[in-house]
Order: sequence, then structure tokens, then C-alpha cells
Amino acid sequence: MAATDKPAHYAPVDEVFWQGVSSQGKGAVYVSEVLYDETSKTNYVAIGFPVLDEGSRRFIGAVHALVDVSGLFALLNRERPGLARVTELVRDDGTVISAPNVTSSMHLKSEEYGAVRDALGTLRGRQAGYVIASMREGNRIVGFADTGLTESYSSLRWFVMVSQNEREALAPVRAVGYFAILMVVVGMLMVTLLATYFFLHRKQEMADIEVTER
Repeated sequence: MAATDKPAHYAPVDEVFWQGVSSQGKGAVYVSEVLYDETSKTNYVAIGFPVLDEGSRRFIGAVHALVDVSGLFALLNRERPGLARVTELVRDDGTVISAPNVTSSMHLKSEEYGAVRDALGTLRGRQAGYVIASMREGNRIVGFADTGLTESYSSLRWFVMVSQNEREALAPVRAVGYFAILMVVVGMLMVTLLATYFFLHRKQEMADIEVTER
């Protein structure tokens, strides 16, 4: 056993970490939920890797490491000037793991998650999708996707959600729609003017010319 500091106890058989990495003597990679260290003000996950006997493949120990994931969350929460877009990483119970000005230690619930919870109950919804949700500040388009980590790491039941004000998100599409309507109106006006022109300048009917004898 080796440690950078004195461990709290030397036989962690009752800890969730040890039970996960030992996997009833079979050995398995274990990744914890996101934890928050108050002293260093960082988010981290605990990772355990089993050590197996070469001959019997019996579990004989584990390598334990704490990995700082604050840098990963910083990438998700980068500010984009001019866009009222919010990216959230949430657990399957709606607890926010990472969002702008939010940390997992706050134990806040995502308002957007409440709007997409029903959609997540379907197979297609567990993969990816979007809904238009009515929020306190107006309608927002909420896109969501399962990270796909749950199958391999039961503690990482994470979903990524990106939400944006509906009016802002659909502004480019709305501009194209307005342009199309304008073109239709202009086209109809041109057809009307052309029809009016031919109506006013239509050729007069000419009577048949008869040849008379002298």
C-alpha cells in the first residue's frame, strides 16, 4: 500500500469504492460520481483499477487515483458572447453537475431537466432529442443527449443538455422565411403588372380584308 497522505483507515472493505473495484473478487474498473473538494475548490472523480494475480486472475488489490475534472467542466461552461445559450451536465435525477456559475456541491435541480424528463422515458429519447419548453423567461429549445457512460460506469448517469431562447435560436430560420414570403409577394406583383400591361396594350382585332373588283 502506498499513499501521498495518511489514509483514514487501512481496510476500506466497507467503502463503496472498494466494493466497486473488487466486484466480488472479480475486479472491475470503478469510477465514482463527481465529488467536490472544499479545500481546493475543485471537482474530481475517484478512479479505481483492479490488480489481479497473473496466474489465477484473482483480485489482490487496487490502484486508486483522484482525477480533477474542473478543466472538463470549464470547456462546457465557456461563455459565448452574444448567445443566451446554456450548457448543462446533469444526473438522471436532475441534479446539476456542471453549469455556468453552478457546481455539484450546490445540489441544484435543473429546470430544463424537468421539461425533458418525459422524453427521456423513451428509447429514442435516451439517445438524443429536443423539446420546446415553457420557462419563466419564455419558451426555450432544449436539446439533450445521453453520454452513454451508464452501461460501463453505473455512477456516471449523465445527460448533456443545451438550451437557448426559442426566438434567438430560430432567428436565422425566421429571416429565411421572411425573405421567401417577400419573394412570393414580389413575384405576384410582377405577374399582376405583366398581366395589366398586356391587357392595356393588347392588339386590336383586325377585320378580314376583302378584295374588290374594279
